[in-house]
Amino acid sequence: FMGDPGPVVCRSETEIESTIESIRATFGGTLVLKSPFAASGRGHGLMAPGESLQGPIRSNRVRSLIQQGAIVVEPWVDREFDFSVQFEMGENELRRVGLTRQEIDPRGAWRATLVGPKFCRGLPGELARFLNETALPVYEPESELIRRLTEWIAESSFRGPVGIDAFVFRDGDGELQHRAVCEINPRYTMGRLAIELARKAAAGKWLRFSIGKGPVAPGALVLNEPQSPSGWLGLMQVTDQPNS
Repeated sequence: FMGDPGPVVCRSETEIESTIESIRATFGGTLVLKSPFAASGRGHGLMAPGESLQGPIRSNRVRSLIQQGAIVVEPWVDREFDFSVQFEMGENELRRVGLTRQEIDPRGAWRATLVGPKFCRGLPGELARFLNETALPVYEPESELIRRLTEWIAESSFRGPVGIDAFVFRDGDGELQHRAVCEINPRYTMGRLAIELARKAAAGKWLRFSIGKGPVAPGALVLNEPQSPSGWLGLMQVTDQPNS
């Protein structure tokens, strides 16, 4: 479900170094080192081709991540489309709540979430077909992924919201591939918040939910106290089309 090339979980600097060598020998390019516990893509860092793990900043960063129990190393691929699938875990049942598009910055951090009435509306034909025929069926209730995920979550007796982050990328031959699981988030995610906001305030419309600082875009509604000491603003925009 992770796609090829996929992530590798490492628990020591020795494992990290050997994994980096292996991935570089096979795929080359930029790598991403990810924390096992993070939010909105802010628990990872990019590692350029040829960059050493032994630099003081990088070395301290790696040791800090290892203290969390592990670090994930994977190639930085050419991402074409990011999305999330939102679920609710009940009594031995994982119920799908909805799909969201995600806007991600060049370093993989979350920027915004889009929710609308037709998930593939406005997307290029090749991408829309790939999503409908290859990627989205993976999250149907009878699929192997959902069956295994349900069993895994049930073992912990967890009940509540679960979000899966995923993406479509292009491989070295330019073909579309699917990373079915990028992250699993057993909590209320930005995607779930956007879905609930859309139900209340944007029925039949497209809703864009974001958090940021700075000038408020025309037509955006500020959801929290504008004079918040932190300076962060929750923003909601409602439009007729996904790219409005």
